[in-house]
Amino acid sequence: MREIRGQGQGQGRRPVPEGVDSPAESLSLRVLGQLANLMHSRPSIKEFEIIPVETNNSNKSPIVRNNQNLGLESWCVKHIYNYAYNKLMDEYFLKKNSKKINHNNSNVVDALLMGVLLINPDVATFWNKRKDMVVDDLLNYTEELKFTRIVLSHKPKCNEVFAYRKWHLRRCFTDNDISPFMISNLISEELDVVDHCAEKCSNNYHAWSHRIWVINQMKASNQISFIYSSELFESGKWLPTHVSDYSGLHYRQFCLKNLLGIQNYLSQIDPFLNIKYKDTFKQFLQANVPNFEPQFDCKGFTEKKLINNILGSILDSETDSDKYVKIYDNVCLLVYELMVNEDLSRMYSSHESLWCHRRFILQQLINMIFEYFGETKPKINTSSDTLKNVIVDRENFSKEPKILRCDNHSIYSSLLYKALTSNERKFIDEQFKSGDEFSKRYETWLKVMLNFSV
Repeated sequence: MREIRGQGQGQGRRPVPEGVDSPAESLSLRVLGQLANLMHSRPSIKEFEIIPVETNNSNKSPIVRNNQNLGLESWCVKHIYNYAYNKLMDEYFLKKNSKKINHNNSNVVDALLMGVLLINPDVATFWNKRKDMVVDDLLNYTEELKFTRIVLSHKPKCNEVFAYRKWHLRRCFTDNDISPFMISNLISEELDVVDHCAEKCSNNYHAWSHRIWVINQMKASNQISFIYSSELFESGKWLPTHVSDYSGLHYRQFCLKNLLGIQNYLSQIDPFLNIKYKDTFKQFLQANVPNFEPQFDCKGFTEKKLINNILGSILDSETDSDKYVKIYDNVCLLVYELMVNEDLSRMYSSHESLWCHRRFILQQLINMIFEYFGETKPKINTSSDTLKNVIVDRENFSKEPKILRCDNHSIYSSLLYKALTSNERKFIDEQFKSGDEFSKRYETWLKVMLNFSV
């Protein structure tokens, strides 16, 4: 890709359009050329920011460079953006006789587009023009991925940038000339970009949605269970310092849902995690089921015997043992997630995001129990008026509103259902006494939405 160089001895040429006589236009053209040069010639640049400087008190360039950081003083932003925007619209977009972009003027258009997109990347029209230039071999995809990463350092929630990166990655994934090793590097780089964006801006829905898209591109991999498990583990390390970030928790739910659909995934992940999940489930039963040890020993039972004990012998005697393994794996994973949620809720009280995540976990567990028994949860009126009229009487449980229940009493008499009921009752009481008002809302939700008797 050719560079646009500034004027002066030894700096080559810079295209100067006719009719530029305003000092603001001259400044804008010069700064745009310098920005383009730095972007193409300094691969170490990682971040871009607008520096708040109201007036230009010295006769020097408004571009500031410090190690890996690039800045633009705010006093010139309006002039540069207006000049670049108007130039693009007048000469390359709106007019019937708009100039065609080719190798002779691609440097100029590249610099103009860089200028407007660094300042305001939410304009899809300009990203589409860069797509056209990539298709015409006027821009390089590696340079574009680098440029968009710099843009995201300034605007980490910009969905247009993520959409543009998706477009590039789709082209790379279907390009037979790009080796699997390069594809792996691209994916690693993309996950790193998401990490930086999520760290830079909390509740970054667009960044986490982009991560979901990237992981979904690897679904055909024979290592997909390991990938989901690894992502779940990494998000677990990230979570304690971002307990209010529900977008990150939503991504965790995505990983959980996909793991729940994989057969024998506990045997495919890190053995340490495998043991940890199963031990946590055993501790959960010991804490919530009276006389747990005399009834059965988790280590001495097969998955089939264990499921028959905690849920009841419902499945046909000839049912494939893999089905029992899948149910057992799912229960272990969800109960472990429930315990992680409890620990975080105790350390970081009154965070609504954690309570919303707990709703997801209980929803999955209850759905799994009903599915095991071949039942569907009773339908209820979920209108806002109904929810507002539900009053939870914590002093007298016998006066609480009637809970719709299915006719299959085996569900409510199963050890797992009883354990969940006992655990949630104790946890809600504990958090309510500590002053967490969200516990009351959660209790109401359990009763109305899950028909859960706590």
